[in-house]
Amino acid sequence: MQTLDTTPNTFEDFQDYEANIIHDIVNDAYTLTVLYKRKKIGSTMTYPTYDEAHHQSRMIIDKHRVQVMHGSSKEI
Repeated sequence: MQTLDTTPNTFEDFQDYEANIIHDIVNDAYTLTVLYKRKKIGSTMTYPTYDEAHHQSRMIIDKHRVQVMHGSSKEI
């Protein structure tokens, strides 16, 4: 057997999660809001670069996903 699609799965492929990164042109900052099943998890945060906001979205999603899998977090 051989896998037809060899591209890796990333945190962006997880179902039920959304990372909304919005560029605030006035303050030249990026606002991050992470959603799980359309409900906000964590606080909305602001970062100086897109890369920092994107990295933090991965950290939040990975942490939350592990908590949900282990039952230590309520499914929102």
